[in-house]
Amino acid sequence: MKGIKGSRWAVCLLATLLIGLIMLPGCTQKEKDDKDKKQETTVMEAAFKQFKPAYQAVGKNNFWHIDFTRDFKNEDTGETYDYYMAIFDNGAGNPGVEGQIISLDNKKIVIKVDYDLYEGTPGDWKLGDDTLELDYTIEDDGTLVLSNSGSKVEFAEYVETDY
Repeated sequence: MKGIKGSRWAVCLLATLLIGLIMLPGCTQKEKDDKDKKQETTVMEAAFKQFKPAYQAVGKNNFWHIDFTRDFKNEDTGETYDYYMAIFDNGAGNPGVEGQIISLDNKKIVIKVDYDLYEGTPGDWKLGDDTLELDYTIEDDGTLVLSNSGSKVEFAEYVETDY
């Protein structure tokens, strides 16, 4: 009798160890996912800090204006977004394209477009299903160059003036 009870105990212990080994990669994956998300947030934060709060287009597209906002609250929905970008027609006051920045690194901005506010984009920019992907560079003089579909638009830092 004693041998049978001991072997049941061994089987239960072995089963528990196997279940633990099977679940271990899942725990490790969750920790990895958390670490990746934290690293992505750090990359986005560093990239976001290089932008000025506002830019004005220069050249033939000079009526376009950009605002970069941290912790933007959508008054209609009550949602708050960590990073937000709005590009609008400064002369008419119309929204052009705006939305939550869902991906940002040192070369590319991806915006989840708010189609309730969409009216157009500078240049011949093309939108995806629900996103706008922009390649960007910041020149030595601080000029922000945004491009999409081969169309580039240059923006200088916006400085409000009193007249």
